[in-house]
Order: sequence, then C-alpha cells, then structure tokens
Amino acid sequence: MTVAERKSLAEKWISVGRGKYDKIIVHCGALSLRDARELATHAEAIGADAISAVPSFYFPPRNIEELTKAIAEVASAAPKTPFIYYHNPGRTHVSVDMALFIQHAKTHIPTFAGIKWAASDLAGLLRCKALHGDSIALMWANDDVLLGALAVGIRSFNGTTYSFSTKTARSIVDAYKRGDTAGAAREQLYLKTVVDLLEEDGNWLQRHKAILEFLTGIPTGPARLPLPPLTDAAIKKLTLDYTKLQTDFEAEKARHIY
Repeated sequence: MTVAERKSLAEKWISVGRGKYDKIIVHCGALSLRDARELATHAEAIGADAISAVPSFYFPPRNIEELTKAIAEVASAAPKTPFIYYHNPGRTHVSVDMALFIQHAKTHIPTFAGIKWAASDLAGLLRCKALHGDSIALMWANDDVLLGALAVGIRSFNGTTYSFSTKTARSIVDAYKRGDTAGAAREQLYLKTVVDLLEEDGNWLQRHKAILEFLTGIPTGPARLPLPPLTDAAIKKLTLDYTKLQTDFEAEKARHIY
C-alpha cells in the first residue's frame, strides 16, 4: 500500500473502531524510515492508542545498537504515543537477542512499550518474560500455538486469523483458565488445522483474504503483485474445505469427542 492509502485506512479504523475496541494500534513500519516517521506522526495525530513497526529490512539493522537507533527514529515521530516493536524475523530477517534489545530500547526509546512477537521462538519469549516481567507488553502473534504462550504466562495475543476465529481463540483461553488443558488443546488443534489450511499452497495472505470475505461478506479484494491472485476455482475449493473443517469439528464436539 502507498503511504496515502495507509493513512486513509488508519483514519477509517480510528473512526469506526473507536468505542468498539479497547486499543487501536497503527502499524507504521516501512522500507523508508521517512515514510515510517510520516505514518507515525499521522497515527498520533488521528488518536491511535499505540503505534507499531517492523524495522526497515532491505538494508536491515545488523545488531542491537543499529536496530534501536532505527526504531527510535520511528518512535520519536510520535513522542506521545506508546511504541510496540513488531518482531517478525521470518519476514524481516532482523534477528537479534530480544531480551537484550528490550533493555536497550527501554533506555533509548522513551515511548517503548512492548513487542508483538511473530517469531516461533517461544523460549526467547519466555526469557523476555522472565527478565522483564510485566514492565512491557509481550503480544504473542502465532495463532497455531496460542496455548504454548498461555502456559508460559503470556496474556496478550495479536494473531491474523483472529479476524475470523476469535471464538476459537477465546475458547482456548477460557478452557486454559478453568484448568481444562485437554479441552484447550483440542480447540488449539482445530485452530492449527485452520492455519494449515490457509498455508496449504504457500498463498497464505490471499487465502486469508478469501476466507475473511467469505465469512464476513466484507469485500477484501485480491492481493497485489507480486502475490498472484487466487482463481475462482481455488477460492471455491478453499471455502468448501474450510466449511467442511468447521462442520466436522462442531459435529465432533456435539458427540463429546471434543
């Protein structure tokens, strides 16, 4: 999306979501730090509760000091708004010790408030939790292993499939809280199969958009190049597979298998 498109989208989320959501976080990361700063300033001006950003990753920061300086540039453009670092090394290829980065960021970024953790490194997340406790927010973003993060004390979750699988995610959390770990694991297994279905042919984003439109009726539009669009046949098969997956799981729960 262009900077102008991202600003327009953020404005719409703020206007529609205010009063419906506890917090609205606007992502401002961009390849250009100037673009990221412009988006951060705009997000603060329209009343975002927090901003977030991945680092610039074509020429990525190579160590904690470089990462902190780059992120501080973005955060300083919204000096009154909490900043959440988006840790997604699988996409950005920026991988430094997050526990040490947190310590550095606390010192050099006044608005630093937490991390959205999209890495698969649960042990690294646990280390951050152990060293930094509740002094910052740690948001787990791996929907298919939500239960693992719950088990190590994480209580904030920000996953892509929650746009249509909130009920399942809530069932996992509720079952865990009441001590029904077996029930939580069964719900987690179902959510894992949903994630696997979306990732089946490598076109994860396109398939997610198609399922979201199918379930909500909200036109999401096709993905943009270089991501290839899904064919009508592929969308039809995906929606049929998802419906069967959902129906089978509900039937098993009704039979008290789940």
